[in-house]
Amino acid sequence: MRSTVGVVTIALSGTAMLVLLARWRRTRGTAPLALLAVLGAALGAGALLLQEDPGVADWAVTLGVLAVAAPVHFRVAFGPPGGST
Repeated sequence: MRSTVGVVTIALSGTAMLVLLARWRRTRGTAPLALLAVLGAALGAGALLLQEDPGVADWAVTLGVLAVAAPVHFRVAFGPPGGST
């Protein structure tokens, strides 16, 4: 059951990231970056659900790092939301 929830979480958060990427130039403000932080953390949570016995430190580090890394990665790779400088 846990592995099914993990796979579904990864699939849904990855799909939402792809949809956000497709609309990246049409979005404005900080909302897309906040959404990416949530989706990055969800992606990490799904990956941890697939592991046998992740510890508390695994959860803290994974969710924290991906919540920061996902918006930063999008911003660096694709520019600011809405295409503004």
